[in-house]
Amino acid sequence: MITPQHSGRLARFCAVGLLGTAVYYPVLWALVELVRVPVLAATSIAFVLVCIGTYISHYVWTFDSSKGHTTAFPRFLFMSMVGFCINWGVMFVGVEGLKLHYLLIQALAIAAVVAWNLMLSFYWVFHDSPGHG
Repeated sequence: MITPQHSGRLARFCAVGLLGTAVYYPVLWALVELVRVPVLAATSIAFVLVCIGTYISHYVWTFDSSKGHTTAFPRFLFMSMVGFCINWGVMFVGVEGLKLHYLLIQALAIAAVVAWNLMLSFYWVFHDSPGHG
């Protein structure tokens, strides 16, 4: 059952994700088109930049977590590294293997990473004991 608390967190999770995407795509595009960084390197750089802001936003706003940073941050890094691998793998297959446009493939990669991050954020990274938040 979805409680009002879960609905609010899901809405905030989506808002942070949309903001991260709104930052990610222009950075990716600028690195590829203006700076001429190779696509896979550019996606790596953009991913790391967005992760920092996303952690802080989710910790403070989305989840209002009381979990210590010494626990939450390593978990977030693990989640993000696996998410990075998912992102990189989808980009590699789509761009290098299937020869599809990098911005189209990035949308698919983001969907896969969001599903992964949603589950781990709610149930492991920021999950507090019952009664908090």
